[in-house]
Amino acid sequence: RQTQDILNLSNAIGKAPTDLAEGLYQTLSNQVVDAGEALNFTSEAAKLATVTSAETGDAVNALSSVMNSYGLAASEAEHISGTLFKTIELGRLRLSEIANVIGRVTPLTSRLGISWEETAAAIATMTRQGVRADTAITQLRAVTQKLLKPTEGIKNLYREWGVETGEEAIEAFGGLVGVLQKLSEETGGNSQEMAELFRRVRAIVGTFGILQDDGKLVADTLAEIENATTAATEAWERFSESDAQELTRTMQQFKNEMLALGK
Repeated sequence: RQTQDILNLSNAIGKAPTDLAEGLYQTLSNQVVDAGEALNFTSEAAKLATVTSAETGDAVNALSSVMNSYGLAASEAEHISGTLFKTIELGRLRLSEIANVIGRVTPLTSRLGISWEETAAAIATMTRQGVRADTAITQLRAVTQKLLKPTEGIKNLYREWGVETGEEAIEAFGGLVGVLQKLSEETGGNSQEMAELFRRVRAIVGTFGILQDDGKLVADTLAEIENATTAATEAWERFSESDAQELTRTMQQFKNEMLALGK
């Protein structure tokens, strides 16, 4: 039954059965949805993979990391797919570049109360400045670690602001950019004083990257990502109607029929 489901999906989307089977395996392995929802989730991932020129397994892993980190239900798959599509569109990165590393930072951003959308906006903005996707994620991870486990200097500022933790600071100042802007104000944007606060090069570089143009770039990117709920679906619908995709589907259907005859 599962083999026939994979073949049907292959005929409908135009991706090879082996690619989709790997995607389904990753879906079940990642435990992001119940077994009964696995095929639908894989289908959503395959559409994202198609419009971003990626493998289905990469799309599954990226979606799974975000959804598991933020405790999202299967019904949120289309929304997260849309935000991932928009992140790739607005940034300078490929889905394959973040599929297996995005999970290094999303558990931390989720714990701090930083939305997935703001996390994605920060990554997209940093990559637009020429930072590699994996490096941007590493730098963002360093920033969030310092907000979760602050130096004495940041602890003292938390107390002055009337908060005790990074989570409270994120909530009080409207998100990651708000907190970093507040820290920048406290230091007058002085790189040496920021260095003394963070005591970690990656966190300092990441902070300045996020605060490029005083955080306006992240804010503008965030606004677009927040409105991208159906972006991947819309892109897939446009793509699926193209002559090129029709040819791809037809060729894949032919290969699948030959495969069936071979059995």
